[in-house]
Amino acid sequence: MAAQDLLTYHANYDLATPSIIHVSMTFPSPAAAPVTLVMPRTIPGGYAQRPYDPFVTNVHASSANNTSQEVHREKLGPRWAIGKSGDRVRQIDYDVDVARMEREILAASDSSKIRPGYAGLLGYSIFAFVDEHTNEPLTLRLSAPQDWPVFSTLDPHVPPAISTVIVRASNYYTLADSQIVMGPKAQLSKIDGAPPLFICAYAESRADIKQEAELARDALDKVTTYFGKAPFTHYSVILEFLKPLTDRHQYNFSMEHLDSGTFYFDTNFALAPGASEEQRSMHLGNYAHHIAHSWIPKRAYGENYLPFRWEMTPVLETIWFNEGFGRYISIQALADAMPATAGTAQLEW
Repeated sequence: MAAQDLLTYHANYDLATPSIIHVSMTFPSPAAAPVTLVMPRTIPGGYAQRPYDPFVTNVHASSANNTSQEVHREKLGPRWAIGKSGDRVRQIDYDVDVARMEREILAASDSSKIRPGYAGLLGYSIFAFVDEHTNEPLTLRLSAPQDWPVFSTLDPHVPPAISTVIVRASNYYTLADSQIVMGPKAQLSKIDGAPPLFICAYAESRADIKQEAELARDALDKVTTYFGKAPFTHYSVILEFLKPLTDRHQYNFSMEHLDSGTFYFDTNFALAPGASEEQRSMHLGNYAHHIAHSWIPKRAYGENYLPFRWEMTPVLETIWFNEGFGRYISIQALADAMPATAGTAQLEW
């Protein structure tokens, strides 16, 4: 389907505004007003409220002839009412203050980040939606500073595109659950296999990224073998080792996604050359656990998991299913590959 026939998101990062990601949404045919723009307040796979609307500023909209449309922030919820009856909305623009987001969201796994020479962006933290268009296929255009590599988990490539990349998503959920990496300080690699594994790493201290990549590849292979087949054509590991912003910020947590995992740690958690088997086992188990979540609960889930409610944390009666079986499967998948005499006692995590 031609890009001009799809809803198009454009995320732009410009060093002239180093803390800001600018996002625009362009409708293939002007949408009948009023429309409602909604920003997520919760995360797929998360169990807490995580509002992103406080970081959204400068919301404005225009018609096909570039006439400005009325924009009103609603009093309740993360919503903006755009246009009035009879208007036609062609494009919605807004800014996301990522630097403020990282300062105010203390859980590193829930925040996008912009550091010198690097931007790591979680889709659901920067992309809003219009209710009537969440199930439509869409185009995503990414623009980075000149000569910056650009990587999207929606369609990963190594070597990556430079400065601009255009990818597709089947719907808003797929877009929101994807990740974007930009910048010359990102370390990008690919390890062939079935499926291929892409590693996007950013480290603010010494870290053995090659060793991390080998463990992630091992975990992916063993979990895929356990299930018999991967439900995705590629898998990406987004890996960050960060110097904490403050002593209140929380690191060393990971999050699963449809065909990727985000692994965010403080610099003390990084593996060094010659790391002990106990340290390697901890990292291997963490990769396996979150990779297993791409099957359960991303594709096999209990009541109230989907359709996802972006504005409020869902009440899930089946957290035991999500986490219990995720834990069991990751342990069993690694144990299955051990010598028969070893058993699970060697799994130190």
